[in-house]
Amino acid sequence: MNFFTENKDESNLLPDVIFLDINMPVMNGWQFLEQFKEVQPSFNKEIVIYSVSSSFDDRDINRSKEYTEVTDYIIKPVKRANLLNVLREFN
Repeated sequence: MNFFTENKDESNLLPDVIFLDINMPVMNGWQFLEQFKEVQPSFNKEIVIYSVSSSFDDRDINRSKEYTEVTDYIIKPVKRANLLNVLREFN
């Protein structure tokens, strides 16, 4: 989060896409999304977020859909074809 707040005015440094693992140490994906929602309006570019998790739990999938910042929910392991489809959108 420090990177985003420090570079919010430098759109060339900000990523185009984030693959956000829901289960991360220190800050989980839900905590990240809550903080990201606060700083995102100050960005000069749109950043696409994909939630990534090994969870098939409908609660996680539905919770992810509650965030307008999240484009889609990808279940791990991520298949190469799925990743290529996502990356094609950015070419």
